[in-house]
Amino acid sequence: MTYSCLPGWVEDSFGYHGDDGNCFQKSGKEGNKYGPSFATGDVIGCCLNFIDQTCFFTKNGVHLGIAFSNISFDEKRPYFPCVGMRTPGEVVKANFGQYRFVFDFASYIFEAKRKLAEEIGQLPLSRYINMLIPSDAPGESRKSEQEQTPADLEDSTRVKKRRDDHVFGEDSEDELLGKKDSIETSKTHSNAICGGEEDVEKSRIIKTTTQMKILNSWPSALNHVVASYLVHYGYGQTASVFTKEANVQVKEKAESMKQRMLISDAILIGDMDKVFDLLDSFFPAVLPRYPALHFRLKLQKFIEMVAAGSANTESGSLSSVFEYGRELKLACDTKFNNEKNTSLLEEAFSLLADKDPYEGPAARLLSLQYKEVLADDTCCCILESQNLPARPALESIVRQLKICLDQMRANKVPSGSLFVLSDFI
Repeated sequence: MTYSCLPGWVEDSFGYHGDDGNCFQKSGKEGNKYGPSFATGDVIGCCLNFIDQTCFFTKNGVHLGIAFSNISFDEKRPYFPCVGMRTPGEVVKANFGQYRFVFDFASYIFEAKRKLAEEIGQLPLSRYINMLIPSDAPGESRKSEQEQTPADLEDSTRVKKRRDDHVFGEDSEDELLGKKDSIETSKTHSNAICGGEEDVEKSRIIKTTTQMKILNSWPSALNHVVASYLVHYGYGQTASVFTKEANVQVKEKAESMKQRMLISDAILIGDMDKVFDLLDSFFPAVLPRYPALHFRLKLQKFIEMVAAGSANTESGSLSSVFEYGRELKLACDTKFNNEKNTSLLEEAFSLLADKDPYEGPAARLLSLQYKEVLADDTCCCILESQNLPARPALESIVRQLKICLDQMRANKVPSGSLFVLSDFI
C-alpha cells in the first residue's frame, strides 16, 4: 500500500473516513455513505470478521453496521490495521486488546457463537449420527495411560465424571464372589441395569412429564449415546431409569457392569490382590489376552506397596517390597519383556530412591488420576473381551470433535476458533 493515499483509496484497502463518514474500498472517488463523521476525542473501532467475510466499524462503542462484505482472504496477502492522517502533529492511541474495548466485543463473540450453533443445529442429524456411534465390533483404538498426552488426560477427566450412584447392597459383593451358577440365577442381579429403588432415583432424574416428552423426542441414536455412557461408567440406577423410560436396550449384562465396577473400585483404593481375585473369578480370559494390562496391574501392586511402605518403615514391610520388586523385574525380563514395560518399571523403581515418593519425579504414579486411567483401561479390556465397544459413544464423539477442531484451527478455518470444548464439558 502506498503511504501517499488514505486507506480505501488504493487496491486491497478499506477505510472509514472521519471528514464525511463515508467508507471507501479500492477507490478515491466519493465512496459510499456509511456513518457519522468523527473528530478529536472519538473512539473508532474496526472489526474484520473472517467467518462471514465482513468488516464493520464502531464509534464510541456503537456498532455502525456492515461497511464491507464478501472480503476475500489470502494467507499470502494478509491484512494489516492502518490509520490515515494528513494534518501535521496528529496523534492517535491504538488499542489491540491491551485495554478493554469501548465496544462490547464479548457480546459480539457470544452472538457469533450463537449463530454458528444455530446453523449447526439446522443440519439433519440423521446424516451424521451413525458415523459418530462406534460399531459393536471390539478393538476400538484407545490409548493406554503411558501413551496419553497431558491434554488427552485432561479431556478424559472432563468427560469421565466419576459415578456417584451405583449402590450395591451390603451382601452384593459376597453374592458376586460366589459360584457362577449362583450369579446366573441370583434374583438380585436379574434386574435390568442394576434396578433397585427405581422410584426414588427416577424422581431425582426425571422430574416432569414435559422433560420426558423432550427426552423421548430425541433421535434413538442419541438415547443410545447417553445409555452407553451411563452403563460404561457405572451409573447403575440412573441407567436403569433412563433405559426404561427411553426404551433403550444395552448389550452389557447388569452383573457384568457391577463386576467391572467392583474391579474399578478396588484399583482406585489400591487393593490389587482383590483386583486379581475378581478378574480371575469373573473375567479369567482378560489377563492372558491383554499382557500389557496384566503387567500394569502387577506394577500397580508394587506402587501400592511402595506407597504403604513410605508410611511404614519397618524392616519387614520394606523387605516385602524389595522381594516383590525382584519378582516383577524377572517377569519384565521374561514374560512381559518390551521397551514400554521396562520404562514403566524403571520409573516405578525410582520411587524407592525418594525420601518422600509423593514429592519425587515419579509422583504421578501415586496420583488418583493415574489410577483412574488404569481402572478405565481395565474396564475397556473387559468390554473388548466380551465383544462390546471399549469406549462409550459419547467419549468417542468428544474425541472426534477435538480432532476436528484441532484440524480446523491447523488449517486456519475461522469458525474453528469460536468453539472451545471447555465451554461445554
